[in-house]
This record gives sequence, structure tokens and C-alpha cells, in this order.
Amino acid sequence: MDARAMWNGPDDRRLYVRLLNCSIYKYAGHRDVRYDAEHKGFYFRAINPCQARTIQYKSIGGRKASRQVVWQPVRKSTGEARNYWWHVAAGLRFHEIAPLQWCFGIRPEWHLTRDGETPLTGRGVGRRVASRKSRMYNFQYLKEVNLRRDFLSGGSPDSFRGSTAEQIQDGFPSLRLREIYGAISYYLEHEGRISEYLRRREDEAQKVRAEVWLRSRIDHRALHCADACGSGTRN
Repeated sequence: MDARAMWNGPDDRRLYVRLLNCSIYKYAGHRDVRYDAEHKGFYFRAINPCQARTIQYKSIGGRKASRQVVWQPVRKSTGEARNYWWHVAAGLRFHEIAPLQWCFGIRPEWHLTRDGETPLTGRGVGRRVASRKSRMYNFQYLKEVNLRRDFLSGGSPDSFRGSTAEQIQDGFPSLRLREIYGAISYYLEHEGRISEYLRRREDEAQKVRAEVWLRSRIDHRALHCADACGSGTRN
């Protein structure tokens, strides 16, 4: 059956979109990514109970990288394990952006459990998740999207890899062939420069994060000393 036969009426169209999004559940399950019905999102599950999970993926610059996607945080001051677990999560959904043009949306999210399995409940959950999301600035947000995209695609996020310009145009009719050929030509002629640019941007971002972390530690210690001095003066 031609999928376009289901696009004639609004009800059939909604059913088609629903079927597309339901297909995500099964695919994600094969990648050990579970659906959270309450928050309508997907999260990395712990392969083994009460054990952290690490995955391999390609960074934005094309480098091999590893990342914990399930872990139990610890208190920096004592090293004591906290009573909850973090899970990397995402909102996944198909969107129709134009006639005959669809895209797969990935929205970085976070999930909390008590033991790597049982969902964590309570008012503090929303506050913790919101705090972590508020620290995801532009480039960090892009890296989070890339992590989920690369893992879910099995390391081949480019769905048009190996396609001809004509096949790409079939997927994006609004593009002209000369524009597609021009983009391909530019990339092939400057592949090294583009890869180097992406690697340099990633290195710069890592340096900025290190500087921000160090500055926050210094500010925290200064504030702690000021409070201590103030308490001593009052006493």
C-alpha cells in the first residue's frame, strides 16, 4: 500500500503520523532505550540493575567518544552515592515540515530513577531536571542532540549517505540539482578544512567548559570563605 493513500483526509493523516511515531517504540527498544509514558519521552535504561551504562558514539567532529548515559551521582564533598540515578533521555517524534517532506525531531531530555529502574517521583524531580537543562547552552545542546542521533542511527546518522544528487532531490523537492551538486562539490573540496573546523570548535567548547567549571569552584570557595568570616565576626 502506498503511504500517500493515507494522506487524503485529516483522520487518515493523523493515523499515519501515529503509526510513524509508534514505530519509534519498537526501534528504540532494540537499542535498549525505553519509553517513559508519563513524560512521553525515551530514556537509556540500565542494562544491569544498579550498574552504570556507557555507550560509544561519534562526536560532532567525527571522533570516537564514550559517554555514561546511566549513572548514580555522588556528593563531591564526601564521595557518598546519592539516592537517585540519572538517565540520558530524549523526546523523539516525526514531523511533517512540508508536503512530502518529513523530519525526525530529537529533543534532549533527562530521566531520573531510584535504582536505575524505578522512576523517581516527587517535587524535586522537576527541579533537578530543569536545572540540568538550563545549563545546556547552544553548542552543548547540539552535542546532546548529536549523541542521541548517532547512537540511535547506529553510527550512520546521515540517511542520504551514498545517495545520488537526484535521490537527495527526491527527498527534498524544494532543492535544485545545481544547489545539491554545489554543496557536495564544496564539501569534497574542503573536507579536511570542514572536519578541522568542527574539531577546533569542539576543543574550544571543552576549554570554555573547563574555565567555567574552574571559575564556579573559585566563586564557590570565595563565597564559603566570606560566609565563614561573616559568621566569625558575628560571633
